[in-house]
Amino acid sequence: AHYDAISETPWEYTPGADDNASGVAGVMEAARILSDQDLKHTVKFVLFGGEELGLFGSKYYVNQVADAETEDMILGVLNLDMMAYEGNGIPEVDIHCHPWLEESAEQAEMLTDIIDVYGLDLIADIHTKDATTRSDHASFWPELIPAMLLIEDYFGGDSTPFYHTTDDRISTLDTDYLTEGVKISVVWTATMAQSDAFNPAIMENPYPDEVILFKLTTHQTDAIVWMNIKTPYRITPAVYNMAGQKVKVFTPVSPSVTRQRIRLDLSGLGAGVYWIGVPGTPVEKFVLIR
Repeated sequence: AHYDAISETPWEYTPGADDNASGVAGVMEAARILSDQDLKHTVKFVLFGGEELGLFGSKYYVNQVADAETEDMILGVLNLDMMAYEGNGIPEVDIHCHPWLEESAEQAEMLTDIIDVYGLDLIADIHTKDATTRSDHASFWPELIPAMLLIEDYFGGDSTPFYHTTDDRISTLDTDYLTEGVKISVVWTATMAQSDAFNPAIMENPYPDEVILFKLTTHQTDAIVWMNIKTPYRITPAVYNMAGQKVKVFTPVSPSVTRQRIRLDLSGLGAGVYWIGVPGTPVEKFVLIR
């Protein structure tokens, strides 16, 4: 969430209750609830500045992540922005996810599942091709990090009429509606933090170092991957998604003392970021575009 606000008199009075004290409150409440939980993975509760001026805070944060080459360690991002205005009696929320990154769409579907499972008083509308880039989640997309925006019915005609004005006050907000939005974000965060994340540096290694992956080349138009492998063992290449799940297992490769060029068909996979490899070798990251 971003903690800066703007109005027609930004240097004098800018209450910013919906945009975006509501999102900040959601992040702080999620942090309070989850802070004493024993989770498998690190959860970062981040508040950005400079969103209203051009996503400056989140862009800087993502640049630091990219410079440290740790973007692959981020399983997902949920950005809370404008969470508390509901004016027509229909508790709709918009979920904006990456236009083609499959992991992002899957995580958006997870949010809708949470609404159903927990019986929350919300109606979700997922946006992909028409997803907005006007909030901090969009800063993560160039690095192919699954990031989503959870926001009130901003594009459906029921967003705050006090947007960027001095009338954006707490008296205009629906706190029950905000509470439901915070609930979904807390459950999603806890679910992601308990998932079996994929660490490319840790793979089961039943083979000695003789298993060598020489080169990986992709042809995105026909979804074909070529691997050059030399191994005295019968091995089985596999593809993993960002959650560490095997999403495709190929025909075992027969032993050979010379290099073999293996053709792997990825046509059954959707667009997204994947890793491919065999036990005992470094995995290779690739991006599949549809």
